[in-house]
Amino acid sequence: MKVLLDTNFIIAVIADRIDLLNELRKFGKPEVFIPELVEEELKKLAESRGRDGANARLALQYIKSSGFGTLKTRKDHTDREIERAARTLGMHVCTIDRKLAETLIRKGMPVITIRQRKYLAIEKKRGTTS
Repeated sequence: MKVLLDTNFIIAVIADRIDLLNELRKFGKPEVFIPELVEEELKKLAESRGRDGANARLALQYIKSSGFGTLKTRKDHTDREIERAARTLGMHVCTIDRKLAETLIRKGMPVITIRQRKYLAIEKKRGTTS
């Protein structure tokens, strides 16, 4: 199962101390990818002070140590690039962005989201989860 991570999702996983790979294994063998635009967003956030900056720095370290793949993206809007990659490469998208999730689900693409700040669930169409 190919999985694409969104910026806020990665930060939430770090902040909530969720064992991402263990949770993803519930749905199959995960191949995790980070879009270049997401990595760029994390680097910008990592320069800031406070909790978000600290979590972004931890997220970058986690990505590097986990050996996730990097997905080349155009210099476009991040959400559009995530949608394009999910559609063309048949990937699941991990996001907590409601607007992005609803768009993807409406178009028939599976979305993995965080539930109760401790586990992951797949949303296949509006209102249903796995």
